[in-house]
Amino acid sequence: RTYNAEAYAPLSLERPDQYNHIDEDEGLTDPIAGRQGCHMAAAEWRLFGWMERQSIDYDLYGETQFHFDQVPLDQYKVLVISTHPEYWSKEMYFRLKHWVFERGGRLLYLGGNGLNCEVEFLDDHRIVYHNTNWSHSEPQIAADGREYESRFDRRVESEANLLGVVFSYSGIMTAAPYRVLDDTHWCFAGTGLKNGDVFGEKKPASARAGRGLGPRNRQDVAAVAGQYAAVGQGAQPRRRRCRDRRAHDRQRRGGLFGGLHLLAGFHFGGRGRVQNHGKRHPPVSGRLGENLTYSEGRTR
Repeated sequence: RTYNAEAYAPLSLERPDQYNHIDEDEGLTDPIAGRQGCHMAAAEWRLFGWMERQSIDYDLYGETQFHFDQVPLDQYKVLVISTHPEYWSKEMYFRLKHWVFERGGRLLYLGGNGLNCEVEFLDDHRIVYHNTNWSHSEPQIAADGREYESRFDRRVESEANLLGVVFSYSGIMTAAPYRVLDDTHWCFAGTGLKNGDVFGEKKPASARAGRGLGPRNRQDVAAVAGQYAAVGQGAQPRRRRCRDRRAHDRQRRGGLFGGLHLLAGFHFGGRGRVQNHGKRHPPVSGRLGENLTYSEGRTR
């Protein structure tokens, strides 16, 4: 089993992490070497670099600040969570869910395996990971006979109620581009993409070079059936249960765009053009990034 206990001892948030670093000679548009950089600092840095190149103002907060209600959400146009935001407290989850669905907040979920396990912050430097007695590779069945979708689902509720997607073990470390399903959606405005077109074939993660879909994904989510619209689909074989790009447009300019593993899928160079491994490519991915950042969520 992946985890074999129902209770776990606290850990320090100040403990060292040998993988969470960026090499001194690493460039913003360099390919990400190895698996670890694809979901840690090297990937996050590329998102920050793209936003700065686009002259997008942003503030950076830690999970503890969000948990202890130190993030003034209503002062921001959009909240971005990216890369690998796996461990969230239920306080964080319900605070964000309320902001999106009740107060018109806008969320860009640009990561993979997100909000997948509940944690408990004992204070601002100690944490308990509630991994439960869990296996990623075997079905986890609830008392009523349904299959749990995640460790978070087992203790709180399925994160798909907020994100529209959840992690699946069958999709881990696989990769594929996206195929457009709904070219009328506002996220594709100005890209020139039409239904059936494929994009995201290039990406900076060298471990899966030439493929755009991120490594942790799932599309078959019963909890949100009929609530989220699939606007794009991962082009992997269906046995991989590829990720869909899902959008949930709300009134009062609130909403969510999720299911896109931006950082492992592609990254951005100069304004309006995607740059990858030193080559210039059509501006599809750069325009998508701009649409997701600036759009008011209107359907064109």
